[in-house]
Amino acid sequence: MAKRTKSRPMFPRTAWYSSGDTPRLPTRTLVTEHCKRLIAEGRMDRAGLSVPPPGSAIWWAFDATWTTSDGARVRARMTLAPQPDAGRDAVAYEFDSSVAVPGVITIVAEADRPWDFTWPSPATMFLDRNWVWGPRPAEFGASNAAGSFIASGSDLMIADLNRTPWCTAVISHDPRPWERPARQQPEPALVRMLPAGLLGRIVEIRVYGHDADTADRFLARRGLGLEYGGATLIPASSCRHDLSRSQLVLPPQAPGVLKGGARGALADQAVRLAAAPWRTTAAVWDALMDLRENWLMEDEAEPDASVLARIRARADALSARVTEAEKRDQERREEVAAAREQRDQAVAAARAAEDELKRLRAQYERDTRVQLLTTARNELAACRAELDQSEALVDDQHRRIAWMQRQLILHGASAQSDPDVVHSADSPATWDELFEAAEQLSFVLLGETVPTAAESLRCHSSERLWVHRSWEAFRALESYGHTKQVHGPDVVPHFSAYLRTSAAVTIPRTRYAPSESSSVTVCERFRQARTFPVPAAVCEKGRVLMQEHIRIGTGQPPAPRLHFYDDTSGATGKVHVGYLGKHLPSPATN
Repeated sequence: MAKRTKSRPMFPRTAWYSSGDTPRLPTRTLVTEHCKRLIAEGRMDRAGLSVPPPGSAIWWAFDATWTTSDGARVRARMTLAPQPDAGRDAVAYEFDSSVAVPGVITIVAEADRPWDFTWPSPATMFLDRNWVWGPRPAEFGASNAAGSFIASGSDLMIADLNRTPWCTAVISHDPRPWERPARQQPEPALVRMLPAGLLGRIVEIRVYGHDADTADRFLARRGLGLEYGGATLIPASSCRHDLSRSQLVLPPQAPGVLKGGARGALADQAVRLAAAPWRTTAAVWDALMDLRENWLMEDEAEPDASVLARIRARADALSARVTEAEKRDQERREEVAAAREQRDQAVAAARAAEDELKRLRAQYERDTRVQLLTTARNELAACRAELDQSEALVDDQHRRIAWMQRQLILHGASAQSDPDVVHSADSPATWDELFEAAEQLSFVLLGETVPTAAESLRCHSSERLWVHRSWEAFRALESYGHTKQVHGPDVVPHFSAYLRTSAAVTIPRTRYAPSESSSVTVCERFRQARTFPVPAAVCEKGRVLMQEHIRIGTGQPPAPRLHFYDDTSGATGKVHVGYLGKHLPSPATN
């Protein structure tokens, strides 16, 4: 599967790249002599053969470096590779180049500052223009003279160029009649109008005479057009640019289009397109990385003194790196020694702590106060167990008294209050059944956070007892609400008064606490722990302090409690249960 375009890196602004076919590969000798001539003229610093990547089809690779007129340092690499069906080898072609071998020329260069297209083209630094210009199309800036414009063929050519983001295609119109290629100018007119650095990055398709109409219809499918005597720029599909149609389709009256000159409108827009950001292909990125990492020439055209100076400089750099590595190694050795010393100290401290722990443990076991504390803890556990049994007995007696009161009422005996309308029911066995049964109550409303708080009470040995007592508390609160509705708040002003009546559904008064202790109410943290959500009809803020609570378990942790807010005399007429769970924070639990 091909990599997505967005995952490819952007081409650096400091680099230059081009690659394309040529009908005739230059020989190694021609390129070497051309570079030597530029070195003699002072236009190139040094050049020489490089090592092609192993396993590649490249015949020759050349490296070169030069300095531009404004002081920029450039180093570049050119590779020459024949077509797979060339049928020749490099040695034979070098000695006999009378039969042209077509191939691919690839050039990559990078400067020490952003690339300026007024600098010389790397194509002309490695190649003589006469080698790649001629009547046949060539990638390095040659013109494809279209005497009879065939839209389908040009469409395929432009489609191929669009897959090479480093290349910009230009369709230009020459009003003169088409002439045979042999009588055309050897250098395309467009090339004379462009900055030197664009040679190798522009391909011109020249249309003559009335064939401009056919080209205009062909370009209309791309949202462009071609005017008589004008030109149209067709950027690569992956090239980022912000040029409008009017900037890509240039008429002949635009300054400089037909007159030439590096400052013409066509040249300006071509430079703008060439400098636009574009994402690299795999081949482009590999070529750039190969230039950066393996720029080593076998044979450099420079004086021996310069070679010796470069070797000495490289040896000094390597020696400095070795010295730095030795310094870092010594620092690491010192760090390891310090770490070992710290380890030994930590081991000795741990052994001393272990001995001290053994001494304290022996002292602890011999201390009479510890023995007394252990005895007290055992007695406390026994008292709590006895308290649980006593509370179970109280629950049983309470149920018997309630049954006797109902019997008295049924036989016409007087009572302090009417019997409750809530009939006795089987107690739920689980918390889920408890909350489901609570939804059927009329005067008791559970808050949304109650089931979550009760999760801490699940899977406890006393869970069944706590569920039963919670259900008794719900039923007592339900009966309280109903009784208050029937007899009014004057008779039953609050839950404490209800518990003092002979109601059929009630709980032991020892389980109920109408408020918290002063040590709890004065502490803001404890007050916040007892503030729970309520409907807006109860409080505009949506939360109230619930001090009233019912003891569900004993004082032994988790010591579950049920906190509620009595609004039976308020807007809702209900009892709002805000919490059912383990004992909330208090001075005793903290």
